[in-house]
Amino acid sequence: MKLYSRRFGELIVPPEKVIRFERGIVGFPEYRRFSLVDVEETSPFLWLVCLDEPEFGLPLLPGALIEGYLDDLRPYLGGDGDWTVYVVVTLDDRPERATVNLKGPILIDVQRRVGKQVVVDCESFRVAHPLLYNADTDEKAG
Repeated sequence: MKLYSRRFGELIVPPEKVIRFERGIVGFPEYRRFSLVDVEETSPFLWLVCLDEPEFGLPLLPGALIEGYLDDLRPYLGGDGDWTVYVVVTLDDRPERATVNLKGPILIDVQRRVGKQVVVDCESFRVAHPLLYNADTDEKAG
């Protein structure tokens, strides 16, 4: 599959790289086909690019980078796949204002080529958790 987006230019996505989200993602249930795009210039961020609407993409970070995060997610992973956990990043012009969504992780099983977004019922997880250490609030994401 060949597609074009302003952010990435021309992308060629082989069929084995298409990830199907049966229920879409929160706020965008109509978008169901995605691919993970790894762009060297934005490393360590990955991009979840929608194949149905190539201008729509979400920056992600592996959940394993957030200290202790995966331990609290075990009940949500279930035993039905080999899930890799990602958190959605909200970027800002000022890097110190970047946040990660710990409440709604993206789970991807690349072997089965399926993905899902879950909503975590944990009070300590927030939708806008600081990505970087903030001396003003003494908070950090990882």
